[in-house]
Amino acid sequence: MDAGIVQKIFTDHFETYRKSHVVDTRQYHAAESIMSCRTPDQGYHIDGCPNGDYHVLLYNSCKHRSCPQCGSIETELWLERRRRQALDCRYFHIVFTMSHDLHPLWRKNRKVFVNLMMRASWHSLRELLLDIRWLGGLPGAIAVFQSWDDDMKEHCHIHYIVTAGGLTADNLWVSAKKSFLIPTSNSKFGILSCYRDFELFKHKDH
Repeated sequence: MDAGIVQKIFTDHFETYRKSHVVDTRQYHAAESIMSCRTPDQGYHIDGCPNGDYHVLLYNSCKHRSCPQCGSIETELWLERRRRQALDCRYFHIVFTMSHDLHPLWRKNRKVFVNLMMRASWHSLRELLLDIRWLGGLPGAIAVFQSWDDDMKEHCHIHYIVTAGGLTADNLWVSAKKSFLIPTSNSKFGILSCYRDFELFKHKDH
């Protein structure tokens, strides 16, 4: 979908939507940013060449992470950085999903909870793959947190792209010999660890 269409949908319908739905401060700020992106509300800057042959006024971007007009550029830059980091090997796609029972805690502690979920899932993945039964080496991985599913419903999970191999304690590369890295049931440990760590975090601060 074109980014301008998304902005128009918000501009035309957001106020009506607010009348029948609860919109928190974070959501309101995101909507305001999307609606005002590259409009006079964001101010402007002038692009031009020193000798005056070229001169154009451009409205500023909102820079909000939820804005499709800003996000598409940042996404491409992020992907290019990841491509430069990629190793010349096979990769596996692994997903850690947070129980929906924990969503109320996530809504009130988003940054803390995402950090804990990242730490817990990576700890579980790393410990499992260091085990000789699964890989016997430390893999490389890229992780991305996502809070919605394909239908745009709340569904917190982490996507991992994991190398099909890793480094042993002797700093030697060992390749995965199976068509999968770990059984699906073992990935549940990450969510249990996340909840445990969150409980420890709460007690530590209070």
